[in-house]
Amino acid sequence: MGIQVKQLDKKNFAAKHLVDAIKTKHEEQRRQRSTKGRAQRYQFSYDFSDREVITDLLRFMVLYASNASQHNSLERRRISDFFEKFVSTFFDVSDDLINECTRDIDRGTPDDDYDEATPSELPNGSGGRGRRAGNAKKSDLRRGVLDKARNGVRGRGQKQDSATGSKESTPDVDSVADDEGDAADEAITEVTNERWAAHPVAAEAHLNHDVEDLELKADQPFKREWYKLYGNQTIFVFFSIFQTLYRRLKEMKDHEAEAREEGIRAAQPKPARDIGLINDNDDYLLPSPGETYYSQTLRLIEDYVNGEIEENPYQNWLRRFYLKKGWQIYTILDLLKSLCRQGAICSSSEKKETTTDLIEQFYRNRASEETSFNAEINMRKQADKYVKDGELFLIQWVSSQHHYHIAPN
Repeated sequence: MGIQVKQLDKKNFAAKHLVDAIKTKHEEQRRQRSTKGRAQRYQFSYDFSDREVITDLLRFMVLYASNASQHNSLERRRISDFFEKFVSTFFDVSDDLINECTRDIDRGTPDDDYDEATPSELPNGSGGRGRRAGNAKKSDLRRGVLDKARNGVRGRGQKQDSATGSKESTPDVDSVADDEGDAADEAITEVTNERWAAHPVAAEAHLNHDVEDLELKADQPFKREWYKLYGNQTIFVFFSIFQTLYRRLKEMKDHEAEAREEGIRAAQPKPARDIGLINDNDDYLLPSPGETYYSQTLRLIEDYVNGEIEENPYQNWLRRFYLKKGWQIYTILDLLKSLCRQGAICSSSEKKETTTDLIEQFYRNRASEETSFNAEINMRKQADKYVKDGELFLIQWVSSQHHYHIAPN
């Protein structure tokens, strides 16, 4: 399994494979519903009852993101902040616990952010032409003086009532770009929560008390223990990789007794070691008295993520003390890299990226302890507007059971 894990993880965690797997299970449950009359409402359910493992995984995520060479310093800071905020919000982890597990991680200096934020010149030797047009426009004070229309100053020959889109006048390129940007921003409108109140029949009936309360319960708030996140393919892949790493670390923690037995067996006197046939250099990696093998594993993973230990000693230690489960975290660097890639999309500042809109919608919904069926319907309709061409997934967190369910919508 250790030999094949790299190829298997690369195949199993591809976006197409993950989406096909949940869609196949959804079709199977649909056929069961047609034959047996009932089926589960979700396809996958995962347990996240151990918050210590969640914070351990979060530490590795932030540690890798803070040193990821494929991202610049601004992206690394943005990805790390997203990891901390999202994990804390979704899994009900307190901010104090988050700060305790990540406060000693080096996030870089503000000088690095400033240096990498400065646009560099192109290597063609064109000098100032290599800089972005947007930054050059902001730094050019003459443009602000000459462009009177954008400063609200009209020339003498331009009348107050004249339209800017007349046949004789031609709009400049910047104004056309701004109009297109405004039109793109207004394409996705927020779904309001006033459908029932704005309906004249329902409002009049409510004032006259001519209907029973049962007919208006859809708009009545109620306390909840579950929170819904409507996500696209990026969010779904992020959760799939996150739960896999959590499950693998949890299995390492649960196999403490087996690892301790292997440690006792390794510490026993061996004649081959005494006569020099074998050279066992793993004794210094044994846990100290009172320390667990899981904590030693966490320290080993952290050294591996930081590049302080090579791959062979890392795998040898896991193979020796966690023969049945250690191979699962051989590829932890590849999985953390995939999480950073998805985290960069989820925290993107581009206006066209709807993944951030879905995350912000979840943050707003998560902040309230009460909801209504009307608000849940509007949340789903708004998610449909954000995700038009791709698949939409429902990820529901049940705080009382420390479970979350995933189902395609």
